[in-house]
Amino acid sequence: MTHASEVVRYVRDLGVILWAEGGRLRYRSNGPLPSDLAELLKLWKDPILGSLTDLTLEALCIAADPEEARYLREERAAILEHLAGLPRAEAGRRAGMVRPL
Repeated sequence: MTHASEVVRYVRDLGVILWAEGGRLRYRSNGPLPSDLAELLKLWKDPILGSLTDLTLEALCIAADPEEARYLREERAAILEHLAGLPRAEAGRRAGMVRPL
């Protein structure tokens, strides 16, 4: 594998969901990760975190008109849903589309 997105897709195809939280790579699976998969994730941790975390999104949204900001957030949610395998609602929340009450 040559790109973080390939690793994320491979892991997702194995039924593991990845996400970034507080600068850490988190996962959810049906059981413990096999040691070879855990090693793969350790090796690719930084590139995967980079692909799942976009620190510039909110800065772009603040500077954009509301329609453009909505588009940027929807695009980020689609990326999180597709690449990270997050459920649609969770991807939207992480992209800033759904604000907690």
